[in-house]
Order: sequence, then structure tokens, then C-alpha cells
Amino acid sequence: MSLVTPLCVFFAVNPDEELTSEDIGAKWDVDPNNIGKTLRYAEQKGWVKATKKPNPSKLTKQILFYTAGPRLLKEIGRCPPLDFPTDAITKVAIPKPPNVALNSALRMTTATV
Repeated sequence: MSLVTPLCVFFAVNPDEELTSEDIGAKWDVDPNNIGKTLRYAEQKGWVKATKKPNPSKLTKQILFYTAGPRLLKEIGRCPPLDFPTDAITKVAIPKPPNVALNSALRMTTATV
């Protein structure tokens, strides 16, 4: 089984969590050095999102933090971040309700003419 499946299940249950490569390696007993390559496809498809942030233990170095991606957030009913362009999110046009007062005023003026 791929690492992507258990990681996506984890993020579906815990959508607000973020994990580093070291966290993922320890949690699923995989080499942390290969996680970036393993998750690249899932990141491209929007299942996970990788963000560089300062390392809490070494402030001069940045590391990747993985979170639930926009596609996964959409699947579980959470709104994805707006900074991720995706065609999976469809825009729905909501029609304006008819102006009842205007329609009745038009009927009255046409009836009297």
C-alpha cells in the first residue's frame, strides 16, 4: 500500500493537522528522505499540500510541512484555501430572485394603457 492512502485518511480525519517528513516517517515507519518524492504526485493532484516553514528547532533552516490538500478538503466538505487554483471546484451562478414589486408595477401600468 502506498503512503498516500494512510496519509490522506489521517488528514481526512484530522484536516487541521500538519506533519513534517520526520513526523510522517515515524508514524508510518518509512524513510523521511524519500517522502518528498513519494508525495509529489499526491501534491500535484491536490490531495496533500506541502508548505515550507521555518524549522522550530533550527530557525535558519526551512522544512516542509504537509497538510490536507484542497482536493481532499473538498471531498470531506471543508472549503479549500483560495490560493490554490483547481478545476475541481465549480462555480455555481445563483440566479437573482425576481423583483416582485417591479413586476406588479409593470403589470399595473400595462393594464391601464
